[in-house]
Amino acid sequence: MRWLGQALMWGMVVTAVPVTALARGPGKMQELKDKVGVDDATAGKVREIFDRNREARHAAQIRQRNAREKVESLVRANSTDEGAYRSALDELQSAREAMLELRKQQVSQLKQVLSASQQARLLVALEQRKGHRRGGRDRDRGDR
Repeated sequence: MRWLGQALMWGMVVTAVPVTALARGPGKMQELKDKVGVDDATAGKVREIFDRNREARHAAQIRQRNAREKVESLVRANSTDEGAYRSALDELQSAREAMLELRKQQVSQLKQVLSASQQARLLVALEQRKGHRRGGRDRDRGDR
């Protein structure tokens, strides 16, 4: 749990955790209520925030993936075109900044709905789900 103290400042959520991980699917709302400790009305508000931001977040993810793939293809091709590298890296940076801004906006919206303790529980729940999606690695043990 070494990372928890730093993560509670929400910086980790903004930069590393897709904050929709608990909002998809019919059973996810119950999981949100159980793990975060919110009532039906608050869970509905959280769901609305996730849903309202879904399209923009998806577009930003695609943009980021395409930019990353362009950089990787230049490296794989052992390109010597510095201009192409610069352009691809600039696009990747721009895509990452756009994603970061979307996440900041979403966290800001969540802060208006959730108490500080609920925000902390959401952070922990999202980190746990993130680990499960990546093969169940335990970040606290340092397995990477």
